[in-house]
Amino acid sequence: MSYNFFGNEGSKSLGTLLEKNNILTSLCLNNCRLRDEGAKLIVSMMEKNTNLTVINLQYCEIGSEGAKFIGSMLEKNSYLTNLDLNSNCIGEEGAKAIGLGLEKNNTLTNLYLQTNKIGNKGAKYIGRALEKNCTLREINLNWNDITIEGAKFFGRMLMKNSNLTHIDFINNIGVEGGNYLVEGIKKNRTIKIISVCCSFYDDCGQAKIVNSLSKNINPQGKFLSLEGKLEEALQFWNEWIRDFPDHFPGYAGRIEILQKQSKNELICNTYDEYLTQKPNDRDVLKAKIQFLQKQNLHEAVIEACDQYLAKTPNSDYQIFKEKINALQKQNKFNEVVKIFDQYLLIKPYNITAYKEKAEFLQGQGRLEEALEVWDQYILKWPNDNDAYQAKIKVLQENKKYDLLLGTYDQLIEKNPENYNNYEAKIKILKEQKKFDEVGKTFDQYLIKRPNDRKTILDKAAFLKTEGKLEEVIAMLNKAIEQKPEFNEFYLPLAQTLANQGKFDEAMLRINQVIRLRPTFSEAYNEKGKIFKAQGDLHLAYQAFKQAVLFKPDYPEAHFNKGEVSQSLGKFHSSNWAYEQAIIFKPEYAEA
Repeated sequence: MSYNFFGNEGSKSLGTLLEKNNILTSLCLNNCRLRDEGAKLIVSMMEKNTNLTVINLQYCEIGSEGAKFIGSMLEKNSYLTNLDLNSNCIGEEGAKAIGLGLEKNNTLTNLYLQTNKIGNKGAKYIGRALEKNCTLREINLNWNDITIEGAKFFGRMLMKNSNLTHIDFINNIGVEGGNYLVEGIKKNRTIKIISVCCSFYDDCGQAKIVNSLSKNINPQGKFLSLEGKLEEALQFWNEWIRDFPDHFPGYAGRIEILQKQSKNELICNTYDEYLTQKPNDRDVLKAKIQFLQKQNLHEAVIEACDQYLAKTPNSDYQIFKEKINALQKQNKFNEVVKIFDQYLLIKPYNITAYKEKAEFLQGQGRLEEALEVWDQYILKWPNDNDAYQAKIKVLQENKKYDLLLGTYDQLIEKNPENYNNYEAKIKILKEQKKFDEVGKTFDQYLIKRPNDRKTILDKAAFLKTEGKLEEVIAMLNKAIEQKPEFNEFYLPLAQTLANQGKFDEAMLRINQVIRLRPTFSEAYNEKGKIFKAQGDLHLAYQAFKQAVLFKPDYPEAHFNKGEVSQSLGKFHSSNWAYEQAIIFKPEYAEA
């Protein structure tokens, strides 16, 4: 079930289905974008399901909140043996929750937490849990921003743990961090494999390498620490490879030395030498591809990718991406599209591949093809709003207005109560001068939400620009009749009535809104304008005075007060009012 975007509803349905499952023992939800809420819904079913022993949640965008639900599940679940959370983002707090679950769990044997940004604190929580846990056999904590401090916690744990056999711990722990692990290993009786490849330079510029405890005849393993000249280290690794030709750590040690010496050709040869022994080791072949990519050896990258894909045609997307990147750098753009298509034939539900293909076509100006891809995508994932927005962006850039309106109609049909889609459609209709359609679109939404204040006011403003003042008055009167407590309708209605010279009706509405909002400065400003239009300057002055009293930074009211003061011969008051208007609105030319 990998590469599906379930969303909350889908996750809920899946969880309900799994609760009743009595056959399925393994569940793979790799790349399903469950996120925290989806993880909560999925793991909640684990409390009732007694058959699932293996669950894969790689690349599901699970954060610390989702990890808390998983940790809680581990405390209670007594059937799960294998949990894969690689490449999420559970962080320190998530690691703490997983640790608490491990302390009480007595069935889990394999836990994968690679690339989760747990840091040293996260390593501390996991390490403490493993001091108490008595069932876990294998754990992967590669690439988790763990440094010397985190290695210290794990070294302490190794002294106490008596069940772990395999630890992946590739992080930047340096020689000192490696030494902490050495001390732990000396007192440990079960560890067989520990991968901790790391190196750094000291002040003298000499490389200090601490390499991995690997598969070895000795059950305790063997920890190698080399300090000194690179040539001596290289000789050691050559001897190691001679003794263990089908174990990669020796080759990795040699590669690390060769990288310091910038001997790229020999690095390629070392990869090939190992792959002659283990041609199906996909991880090493991946590492070779990434190395070639960094060296800009694009033809070699393509060849290595083809070699990998020949062995595993149902490969993960990253290998296809490496080949695509190499082809792009060679400007072989038609080939790029073919590779996308090749992959999507194998994995037709990979969201990322669809998106990246469409974005690539957009970048190439192949807009019709890009739109076709987005349509295919939307057909598979009709609830992914991001895809609609991406399609809309393409249509906007290419001024495909009819298709754009059709896309907004799709969104409106999918979510008829989301006003943003109506608003966007209305904007396009205005630009296209399809004013009759604008009114119909407002009405379409108001059928769903007849008392939506924003929509009523937006429609009123539109009708006013069209000169349909009687319609504005009728609509706002109706809105007030239905919802007299909605004070937003009174002022625009009064302004429209005043524009038609219906001052008595306008004043009635102004007084009504002032009763509802006694400090509504805009209403006092409008009241002053009506008095001024009727020639009653003294009452107008009092109204404008009230407006600025309740809203001192109201430039229009200050200006109106200034004009009336000038007409009444109050020049000092007039100048002061104009000055206030300019203070609050420096670009006020009339003031």
